[in-house]
Amino acid sequence: SLPAIEFAYNNSIQSSTNTSPFMCVYGQNPLTPSSFLSNKFDSDSPTANNIVKKISDTIQRVKTHLQSSVEYQTKYEN
Repeated sequence: SLPAIEFAYNNSIQSSTNTSPFMCVYGQNPLTPSSFLSNKFDSDSPTANNIVKKISDTIQRVKTHLQSSVEYQTKYEN
């Protein structure tokens, strides 16, 4: 959807400014679900802990795949 694409663009670091449009306009980047994962999360709710663990695992899996993609593309670029 267009709002999600716009949000992603505005939250991405731009090469010309070396900062995100959100940072330029508001002085901070918006909070996202992954923002809360940078701090240790501990809740009394097993459901909340499971959700955070699933999100954290997904983010780690995506990072691993992205790193593999970068390495693959770098290998064939040179």
